[in-house]
Amino acid sequence: MATTEEPPRVYDGVGWGLAIRSALPVPGVLCGVPMAAHADVRIERGHVVVPDASACVGPYARAGDALVFLPGPARYRIASDGIVVDCADPAHPDVAGLLIATALPALVWMRGTPVLHAACAAPPGGDAVAVVGASGAGKSRVLDQLYAAGWDVVADDSVALSDNGDAILASGLPGGLHLRDAGADDARRWCPIPPSRQRRSARLAAIIEIAPDADRTTRLSGVDALATLLRHRHRPRVPELLSLQASVMPTLAAAARACPVWRWSPEPDFAASVDAVIVAIGARA
Repeated sequence: MATTEEPPRVYDGVGWGLAIRSALPVPGVLCGVPMAAHADVRIERGHVVVPDASACVGPYARAGDALVFLPGPARYRIASDGIVVDCADPAHPDVAGLLIATALPALVWMRGTPVLHAACAAPPGGDAVAVVGASGAGKSRVLDQLYAAGWDVVADDSVALSDNGDAILASGLPGGLHLRDAGADDARRWCPIPPSRQRRSARLAAIIEIAPDADRTTRLSGVDALATLLRHRHRPRVPELLSLQASVMPTLAAAARACPVWRWSPEPDFAASVDAVIVAIGARA
């Protein structure tokens, strides 16, 4: 009796405002939304040629108009419209982790959209607040507090900024949070978010920098505001390798002008401090 192979599974979703069709799971994409016949981004498995060592800068290498990312468990060939993943074990957790943490943000950069190392949330029906800071500063913790207070999730870890002429829009992966347990090392647990609490994108109302050494909450302006956004670019080596700095500067400059940028040091009572700073910047923006 003849048997038929099941067709390969396809994972559809939206991330960073882009329709993604993938042969591999993409944790955090917004699922259950109608997909157009043509996806903005396709992720496939295949063979990735390793460029000559002279083309490599750290884990990256230029390959014509593409970028090859060469971490341990997989190789990723990244172009502006898709990614080819070369891996022996697609179920290895680092394969999906590096896809969403590096390969896809690099693709967003290649499409001319700047990406911040940030978390982002918005109150129901309201505009979003993005939180930037160094690794371990507490961005996901702030996002968790806002989510617990009833806010919707726009993105965790990386936030794409686009300028539609009327506003700066923020987008990312809204489907979950990467949270570190108290006293734990760098390992994080994945906490999925129900679709009803996810936002595909949101108008950006403010940007907060977590700065533990700040003595008070301060609004930045001009060069200081823009320097803060530049300091918190996500995977900044990517636009540098691809010579994209000049092309994305207008969007970053527009964001620094249009969105109040604040420097904030959390109090010991973190939850109360989050509430207080959101009230403060809302009142003074």
